[in-house]
Amino acid sequence: MTRPAFNCKGQWSHTPLISVCFTYISNELNVYNFTTEHHHSWSSHKGIFIINYDGILLTAPLYLIIVTVVTGRKVRLFHFLFEMLENVGMAHCVSWVPAAADGVFRFSSRNKEQVAALWGQRKGNRRPMTYQKMSRALRNYARSGEIFKVKKKLTYQFSRATLSVHLQYFNLVYVNF
Repeated sequence: MTRPAFNCKGQWSHTPLISVCFTYISNELNVYNFTTEHHHSWSSHKGIFIINYDGILLTAPLYLIIVTVVTGRKVRLFHFLFEMLENVGMAHCVSWVPAAADGVFRFSSRNKEQVAALWGQRKGNRRPMTYQKMSRALRNYARSGEIFKVKKKLTYQFSRATLSVHLQYFNLVYVNF
């Protein structure tokens, strides 16, 4: 069976949700229009769909969405960080470290609290998330081997396994027109 083609404008599409209607492709290849009414709801069907956060439609790496749908789990912090790192608009808060090894990223010392606040909103916390709390969660990822602390200030690294899964699914799922 061939993979369904998913048409997105470029690899990363950041489009205001209000005037846009995107497509949901289920395992049965039925097409479903994803509109503003459904922007925070999760479909009970397994498949590929677009997630909206904070009024912006993000076509994140689709494997993150597939994993979320199949397992029924919420998006985890390292999934959120992948999205933020690939979002050009968030480069002032978190960015890849170009001269370092693969998977190394750094938080901006000025805007690290903004990333933490967005993560708290994404989780649905009533109280604002602080960078201190988010960094504790990042340190806990070292136990599972997904993210490691680098000995530089505000710098972390995705494990090779986490990074390779991200890149593998990113390359397999996207078909650009």
